[in-house]
Amino acid sequence: FASAIDALAAIGYDHRPASFADRPRHEFLRKVAGGRRTHHLHLLTVDAPEVDDYLGLRDYLRVHAGAVRRYAAVKRDLAAKDAHPEDRTRYIDGKADVVRELLAAARAWRVRRPAG
Repeated sequence: FASAIDALAAIGYDHRPASFADRPRHEFLRKVAGGRRTHHLHLLTVDAPEVDDYLGLRDYLRVHAGAVRRYAAVKRDLAAKDAHPEDRTRYIDGKADVVRELLAAARAWRVRRPAG
C-alpha cells in the first residue's frame, strides 16, 4: 500500500490509517477542501473480503434508482441531523440498517442477474 498511499498523498489525499485498523488489507484516504471532505477512497487488496460486497453494491446501485434514492435519503437525513461531520462512528451507525439491507439485496441480485 505504501507506494499507492504516497502517490495519492502527492495529489492531495490524506491517509487515515486508523479507519480500518482491524482490517490490514483495507486503507482509507480522503481529500478535504475548505474544511469539508470532498472525496473518500478505499484501497483494498484484491483478496480482501470486502471487495465483492463493495463492487456488488456499486453495480446494484448503478441499476436500481430506487435503492439510490433510499440510500441518499438516509444520508441526507443524517447530514440534516448533523450526525457525521465530527463523529464518523455515529454516521456509520446511522446508516447501518439501510446498508445491511442494500447489501443483502445486492448479493441476491448478483446471484440472479444474467451474465454479461
